[in-house]
Amino acid sequence: MPGGTDRIAHWAARNGFAWRPVPEQEWFHAWEPYDTMVSPPRYINSVPRQYRRGAITFVEPWMGDEDTEPIDRTWMAFACHPRLIRKASARVGESFLTRVAFIETPPPPKVLLGDKEWDEWAMTFAVQQSEAQAAFRPQVRQVLRAWKFQGHVELRPGGLILQVAGMGPTPENLEHLAKFAPAVLDAALEERP
Repeated sequence: MPGGTDRIAHWAARNGFAWRPVPEQEWFHAWEPYDTMVSPPRYINSVPRQYRRGAITFVEPWMGDEDTEPIDRTWMAFACHPRLIRKASARVGESFLTRVAFIETPPPPKVLLGDKEWDEWAMTFAVQQSEAQAAFRPQVRQVLRAWKFQGHVELRPGGLILQVAGMGPTPENLEHLAKFAPAVLDAALEERP
């Protein structure tokens, strides 16, 4: 296992999370392709957890070969909830997971939400502007900006995917993501006033 794995296992056990060094790959690959991220060959260090509003699984996408370290390492979070029904994604900044070539599955078109602050800060992708506006409602945009989000976020029917740029697979970053991902999920599920 790659460096730091023992620290992740210890953090998960200490905080009541399950930990799987080599999780079932099919479950993660079923989420692919991602709108604007590269799909890794495999996933490691899975840390699933049931939250009050859904299940969230944290995992490291391994972008290296079997015997080589990848250029960089990060966490991803996958949340499942049946009330997530919209399909849209957004990217703030660039990371080593950013897709630059789209051979088989092009991304949805880039759209503007009509929120000047958001549109200058994030690139949003959806089939229609109305779908992106429904997915990235004001409360979702507010949470992402408040946490100074950088990375990829994708909402789709039944699920939410997060990748936070600059968050290598350390217990400290997992601690941050374990607070951030439920906040985004809560905002995505929040009823309109």
